[in-house]
Order: sequence, then C-alpha cells, then structure tokens
Amino acid sequence: MNEDVAQSLEQAAETTVEAAEAAVRQPFVRRLARFGFLAKGVLFLVVGALALLLVAGNPEGRIADPSGALAIISRKPFGNFLLMLFTAGAIGHGVWNLLRGIADVDEAGSGWLGILKRGSAAGVGLFYIGLAVTAFEILLASRASPEASQAEETLASILLAVPILGAALL
Repeated sequence: MNEDVAQSLEQAAETTVEAAEAAVRQPFVRRLARFGFLAKGVLFLVVGALALLLVAGNPEGRIADPSGALAIISRKPFGNFLLMLFTAGAIGHGVWNLLRGIADVDEAGSGWLGILKRGSAAGVGLFYIGLAVTAFEILLASRASPEASQAEETLASILLAVPILGAALL
C-alpha cells in the first residue's frame, strides 16, 4: 500500500511539473509575468515615496508597508482603478513565481540549494498572491455601502452570541 501511495504521489508531482513547464512556455503567462514585475515596481515606488513623506514629516507617510500603501492608493483619484491593475499584476507576479518554483525555470536543480531557491520563489509567489487578495479586499471595502456594513455587524453579533462555536464561526 505504501508503495502504491508513493508511486501515485510521484506521478502527481511529475504531472504537476510538466503542466507548470507547459504553462511557463505560454506567451500569455510571460506577458502576465511582465505585467506583474511592472506592478511590483510601482508598489515599491509608492512605498518608497511614502517613506520619503514620513521622513519629511508629512502625515500621509505614516504607513509605509505594502498593504498600507495599497490603502493609501485606494483613497486617491483613480485609486480603485490602480488597485484593480495592481491586483492583476500581483496575481501575475505570484503565479509566475509559483511556476518558477514548480517548473524550475531558473534551472536551480533538485539539490538542496536548488530546492531552497525554488522554495523561496514559491514563497514569493504566495506573498504576492496574498498581496493581491489584500488589494482586492481594499477594493471591496471601498465599494461597500453603509447598509452592508450594518448587516455585517449584525451577523457578527449573532455569530458571537452562539455559545462555544460562535467565535470560531465568525
């Protein structure tokens, strides 16, 4: 039984690597990755500008981390549009790094150093996908109406009233 499980896991891993290698060769994936690098660069510029504002004593620069920068962008003119673009770019950058980790695009190999490089690429990919989710949540929060907020508060209070499992359900 253990040999069967090991063989099926090995086959699943080979299939995943082959699919990732095929995806990396697609022109759309390469364009999405380039767009992701552009979004990453713009985010770095915004975080750097906010840090400079903080140094200059401007209160706008008080939050200079990536999610804080996204929140500040959302409050600016055309901010929601920029967040939509960033969300797409962050997903592209995240998927590209996940594919780098799975398909060994950089030819890091399967030794311990190669696994470390590929694992860090996958970790960066997960980070940027998480950042895309944060940007999307900021977009949704900026579009939420006060009535929706009241409904969420009511639902939260009902769930918290449930003994033992209420907080877990929330």
